[in-house]
Amino acid sequence: MYCDTEDKPINRADLVKGYEVKKGKYVVVTAAEVKAATPTTEKVMEIQEFVRGNEIDPIYFEASYYVAPEASG
Repeated sequence: MYCDTEDKPINRADLVKGYEVKKGKYVVVTAAEVKAATPTTEKVMEIQEFVRGNEIDPIYFEASYYVAPEASG
C-alpha cells in the first residue's frame, strides 16, 4: 500500500476504517463499532407462514427459485 499524497509506503497497522460524511471529512469507525453494527445471522431458516397459491402474484411463477444451505450448513 502506498500514499500518493505523501509519496511513501503505508504500514497495514496505520490503516483505519471510516465513513466519509462530506467531501474530505471522515469519521473513523473502530473494529468494535463495526462488530456492534453487524446483524447477527441465523443458521436455521424458519417458516413463518404458508399462503394459498392464488395469493401469489403469477409474475413470480416465471422463474425458478431455489434454497440451499451454505458451506457451513
